[in-house]
Amino acid sequence: RLKKLEDGQYDAIMLACAALERLGLASQISETFSLNQMLPAAAQGVIGIECPKHRSELLQTLKLLNHPATKTVTMAERAVTKQLQADCQSPVAAFCEIDGSTLNLRAMVASPDGRTIIRTQISGPTNEPEKLGINLANKLFNLGAAELLSQPGAEE
Repeated sequence: RLKKLEDGQYDAIMLACAALERLGLASQISETFSLNQMLPAAAQGVIGIECPKHRSELLQTLKLLNHPATKTVTMAERAVTKQLQADCQSPVAAFCEIDGSTLNLRAMVASPDGRTIIRTQISGPTNEPEKLGINLANKLFNLGAAELLSQPGAEE
């Protein structure tokens, strides 16, 4: 992709900073976006591992890989998309951060053409991530999210 950019096949390209940094190409990063400019998709960058229930030994080993903070913020973000009945093609984003014992969750819904964007945020206790996500999704509904998500192209 960077070669195509260099060869003029693209006017611009957006790539994950983390990926470029891992590849030793951090010098290629010309701009980064703040959360106010662009929210990521819910659970973006989270690694999920599936395992059959009957593999108890493997399940015990996998529990060592669980990161409680990541699990908490992921639960909040996914609750937003679930309540909105969104999928990975929906123009929906959510991002959650932990600040002590408080979760700060922000989300947005856009029209398929990106011309209309609804953004909002909410805070709540870290022990209720799913409730917080549902509440934020309901807040988005109250602001008109259902209308945006029902527009042709919103699920394509």
